[in-house]
Amino acid sequence: MIIGAGLVTLTGRMLSLGLADLKGHLGIAYDDGAWLDSAYNASVMFIGPFSVYLGGLLGPRRVLLFAAGIFAATCAFLPFIHSFSLLVAALIVAGLTSGTFYPLTLTFALRIAPARFLPFVLAFYATFIDGAVNVAPSLYGCIVSNFLGTGCSGAPLSSRR
Repeated sequence: MIIGAGLVTLTGRMLSLGLADLKGHLGIAYDDGAWLDSAYNASVMFIGPFSVYLGGLLGPRRVLLFAAGIFAATCAFLPFIHSFSLLVAALIVAGLTSGTFYPLTLTFALRIAPARFLPFVLAFYATFIDGAVNVAPSLYGCIVSNFLGTGCSGAPLSSRR
């Protein structure tokens, strides 16, 4: 479950890195494109206190499993959305469901881990979050270079030097 917090960070970072390509692909203006990143990140921050309350009420495992299922389904459909308003709505749903991972994964991990392993749990949590921030630019570059064939300029890779 600690990997989930890293995935949330990776998703937000990949969205920030790919915003120029996403705006170009959808034909979105600069000001409208800022809403994409903001919709996701604001949703992640908004749901934090509510997820802690729901985790205390229903249990962190139930909340995390429910949120993970909706987050996975939303992320699976994101590449197929070509409407700006629908994309903003989907990113809000993705942010609301993924925002539960920050507080609840640590809560869940600290509850089930024996006391002697608590420093390692905290270290793994920090490593996954910080590692996702540092891995994202390389991962984005690899995806754009090898799978998409074009970068921010829109020119095919075979014509670049």
